[in-house]
Amino acid sequence: MRLVDAQLSDCLRREIEHVGLSSVGNGQRYVQSGFPERYAGLLTWLETCTARRAKESLDNNVERVHEQASDETS
Repeated sequence: MRLVDAQLSDCLRREIEHVGLSSVGNGQRYVQSGFPERYAGLLTWLETCTARRAKESLDNNVERVHEQASDETS
């Protein structure tokens, strides 16, 4: 996220910093914004699942690229 933070900060000419929220904090944010609790819970669950899958996907890609680079330099 640091790259995105830096790009946004540069574009907006003010400091932008990613703040990761827990699933509880994220749900509370939705409720405070006026979403019904059940809908806020659903959105939070979807975001948590998506983030988990994205992280797993990224982790796997990094490992594969690293293995390919190691094979090429050997």
